[in-house]
Formats: sequence, C-alpha cells, structure tokens
Amino acid sequence: MYVNYGQGQQNVEFWGLSPYDDNVQINNYKAQNGITYPCAGYQGGAAAAINIVISGQPFLGYPTWVVICPDRSFTFDVCFPPSITCFDPYFAACGPPMAADFIADQTQICETNFVQFTDQSIGNPTLWIWDFPGGNPSTSSEKNPLVEYPNAGQFDVSLTITNGIAGNTITKPNLIEVDPSPEVYAGLKGETCVNEHITVTDASSQNTSTLLWQIVAGQGILENSQSISPTYIPAPEDAGTTVTLKLTGNGSGECASMNAESIKEIDIWQQPEVTLMPFDTICYQWDEYPLVGGYPEGGVYSGTGVIDNIFYPQIAGVGSHLITYQWVDLQTGCSNSAEEVIVVVICSGIWNGTEMPIFNIYPNPTKGEFVVELVQSGNYELTITNIAGIKVFSAYLNESSTIKLDNVENGIYNVTIYDGKKSHTKKITIKK
Repeated sequence: MYVNYGQGQQNVEFWGLSPYDDNVQINNYKAQNGITYPCAGYQGGAAAAINIVISGQPFLGYPTWVVICPDRSFTFDVCFPPSITCFDPYFAACGPPMAADFIADQTQICETNFVQFTDQSIGNPTLWIWDFPGGNPSTSSEKNPLVEYPNAGQFDVSLTITNGIAGNTITKPNLIEVDPSPEVYAGLKGETCVNEHITVTDASSQNTSTLLWQIVAGQGILENSQSISPTYIPAPEDAGTTVTLKLTGNGSGECASMNAESIKEIDIWQQPEVTLMPFDTICYQWDEYPLVGGYPEGGVYSGTGVIDNIFYPQIAGVGSHLITYQWVDLQTGCSNSAEEVIVVVICSGIWNGTEMPIFNIYPNPTKGEFVVELVQSGNYELTITNIAGIKVFSAYLNESSTIKLDNVENGIYNVTIYDGKKSHTKKITIKK
C-alpha cells in the first residue's frame, strides 16, 4: 500500500488501492483542483488490492480510492473509472483548511496582571502549542490558557496547531504591552534634633503620576508633602521619639489604579540642657580672663574679645559684652547654647569687688551635683554651709573637683574657698 499526503489546498491524504486507476483522469483532476495524488504503482495505484485492512477492518470490494481527512476520518468508494466529480463530496466533508488564530481579552495591561487567550483556529486541531515570551507560564498546551505578565515590556505571542498530520503557526508581534507598576522608596532611617528640621534627600520613585507624604506618627509639620523631598519640622513633643512618615506613589497608564507605599523613620533627639553661670565684673587692666562656668563641660565660648575660650578685656574694651557658650552632644550631634554678659571696668584699686576670681561653680542651679573649678592654682579649704550657717560639706582641694550633695534639702548654700589668707564665697542653688 502506498501513502501520500496531499499538498494542495485541502491537505487531504489519498490511498490508492487498486490497479484500475486511470492516470489521465487523475492528472486532469489534479490540474483542475490543484490536488496532488499519490500516483504510485503501475496505473497510479497499488499493484494489488488483496487483503487490504482499513481501521482494523478487512477491505472487501472494488474501490479505487480512500480519502483521509486531516482529522483522521476517511471515506472510500469505487469511483471507477475515476472522474473529476466523484471525489468532490469527500473533499467537502474534510472541512476548511487548517489555520491557527486566537484572541486576547486585553492587550495592554499592568505588571502582574493576567491575559486570557482564546483559540479561534479552524481545521479541528487536536494539539495547541503556545509560546509566551515574558509570560508565566512561558509555554502552554492548553486550548485557552491564562497567562500572567510579571514584568513591563512588549511581548510576542505564537500559536502552533496540529492534528497529527497537518499544522499551522501564527505569531502576533508585540501583541501584549505591559505597563510598569509604580515603585517608591522613602529612604533610610534619619535623625535630627528637636530644634532643627530635616529634609528627605534619599527618597526615589519610578512610574508614578503623583506622590504624597503623610505623617503616620509625629506631632510636627510636614512641608512640600507632594514632592520627592519634603521637610519635616519636629514639634517639642517629638523629642525623644521616632517619627514615622509614609510615601505613597500613584501609578500611571494601565497601572493608574495601583499604589506603592514606603515608610521612613526619623529619630528626634532631645536638645541638650546648657547653662552658663554669671560672670564677675573684671578689670580692663587684666591681661586675660579664662572663661569657665559653662555646663556641660567641653563646649566653646564666643564673643567679642574671646580667643580659644579666653576673654581679653583689653581687646573687648570697657563695657558690657555678650558671651555665648555652645555645647554639642557628640552622640546625637544636637547642640544648645547659653549666654551671659561680662562687664569690663577700669579698676582704680586692687579690690573694689573686681579682683580676679579664684574659683567658679557650675551648673547653678543644680540638682545636687556641681563642679568647683579652680581658676588659680593652689591648696584650698572648701566649706559649704546653708543659709543658717550650718556646715553641710567640707574638703581640701588642689584641683577642680565635682561635688555631690545627695543628702541636703533644696535651698541656697554658700560655697567658700579659703586660700590661707582670704575666704572667697559664691552662692549656689540646689533644686532637686
């Protein structure tokens, strides 16, 4: 038996079964209909038609042809002698030519959305081979697959159909257009002092149409909330807390209904407490006057006549001069300052209340702990008494020291230093 696949418009298959085929008639039919016949054996068919079996059944009779359709159905008849019209009913029964086609329920989508593909092929296919570049899944053998597109871009879609004999392929270039979803980043955790503001400089956004910052936790004010770089101004109540800001970005195009969110935290540090004790009136004739009394220690003094934390009265001149003490917390970077006026006079005598002080105390007022800072070196006796003159503390000093009065009541106390010749007294207020 000889088998051949039709090469013409119907994609049918012919089997020649007997030696009675007339090649002339067959060739005429081919010329008129564009169909290729098997043309095997002598006279165009098989050499014999003895014991032919078709679909498991013995073939007994006197046919000339079997016509097999792409769907594997078949028809046979004598058709002797072969004529142009005798095969027409069999071709008509095979249906239309096989052609792949499909539709998508949407062709422009947002990232992570799904597209439903529906087969519309003709020709009774039995196998579907889909190819989805950029899709999930990327291939499918389902008739009507559902495909997710997780990333933005333009993507082709191809479908190949077959029935085991014939087949067809269609490719639709750039059929699916996927718009990018919005992305926002509020930036790293920030920090600022309660008396300062902070502007966000490390936030970013992509594929957004609008932006909005909101205060999730915090009592301050948010300026430029619709820009990528807003400014947060802390409230006094924010001190010692963590403020939380939220950035929301609205999508664009097919992703207009999508939002992206990101959180930024900002630590708000307390402003340090800085004090500066009052200065003594000093003489213009003095060469220099070391500035002390700022608390916490380690800060910087500034003002007219101040160089390297030393006040030079002859540079400043006679009169009142504002001295500023600034201290920075090295752990938080927060700073604060205190101010006092220093008065410079022309001294007519050695004392007159204007002699060079030998010590200072700070902070004042205090909760019970304070520093006795010696301006002039030497050995001194320290005595602390209450307003009734009762001694509450005493010690010998040869350097600046920290004094702790844990067991005394709130009130005003006299701090006296005796240098062996004269006593020098300052008042300190204890307020726990």
